[in-house]
Amino acid sequence: MIKDGFIILNILPADDYTEGESFSTDIFNALDGTEKRAKKTNTLKRTISYSAYTTEEQTADTLEEILTYALKYNCLHPLWFSEAKIQNAGSATVIQCDTTKSDFKVGNYALARRDFYTFYCEKITAITDNSVTLENSVTLEEGMVILPLIKATPDKSLSYNFTTSRFSKWQLNFKELL
Repeated sequence: MIKDGFIILNILPADDYTEGESFSTDIFNALDGTEKRAKKTNTLKRTISYSAYTTEEQTADTLEEILTYALKYNCLHPLWFSEAKIQNAGSATVIQCDTTKSDFKVGNYALARRDFYTFYCEKITAITDNSVTLENSVTLEEGMVILPLIKATPDKSLSYNFTTSRFSKWQLNFKELL
């Protein structure tokens, strides 16, 4: 799915999922061996790294197609550590959930997800400690979760290994676009 020119990455990570933050710096080396570092930005840039395995839902063909587009375009990537369980059902723009330990931001996107094929992506217009308000109404079901999305691009080439014709492992690395 594409939203506002971004590919939505709805790939469920394996247990080695990590999120990191860092400043980008330029390093200037002097002839006497000293170095000077200068910040490129005043904002932390997030990095995401994980493995993904094929499943009955996440087939190798589907993952390959999604990741091929992700290499050509920019992505909206979920922050899985900020996942919150949705507490209301039905059609709504206000989603009841605990956001106190999450990274939702007004103006960014959110992903309301049931599974690999059932999800909604909308822009966030307001946040409280117990709700996220979206720009457009979405149809919520019991058991769905909501996650913040960041704009990202693959950090380096994506690698994969085929174990059998139906099973493969992908190593994925993304960096945030500021």
